[in-house]
Amino acid sequence: MPKKESKPTRIIESFLNEINSVKHSPRFQIIVTQGVLELLVNTLVEQNCKRGKMIIERTRDYPYSVKLVLLHEKGLISDFQYQQLDALRSIRNKAAHEARFELTTDMLAPFNGVTYIGGDLKLNDPKNFAVLCSQTVFGFWNHGVRLFAPIFEPHLFNK
Repeated sequence: MPKKESKPTRIIESFLNEINSVKHSPRFQIIVTQGVLELLVNTLVEQNCKRGKMIIERTRDYPYSVKLVLLHEKGLISDFQYQQLDALRSIRNKAAHEARFELTTDMLAPFNGVTYIGGDLKLNDPKNFAVLCSQTVFGFWNHGVRLFAPIFEPHLFNK
């Protein structure tokens, strides 16, 4: 019987290291960001849906977009979070599947009016994309920290 993989720990530290290492490339920034967001979304689905484990395993039947709808319909993510996550999903798809990828203000239109917490840095500007990615991950992490921290950052609880 194959050994079951455990969930990675220290996810926030890993995300910061990875996002900083790809700050020169919006394509890589969105791929790193989306990887972390999908991991967190999968964890929410697995922990909050009766058939969560099956949903996570059957990725063809339940792609990421469907998982977002499930979480939104169950009230586990807000309208704003759903809109943000779905917009980033769309950008990630373009980055992963287009030969030439250039991040445009049109792609960031769902973030019109969204500013960096504590500042007036506009997040619909492609030059601020790394901040948008980081703010989205940290906001989503903070939204579900009671669930996420013991799973992904257990060292914080084993002192």
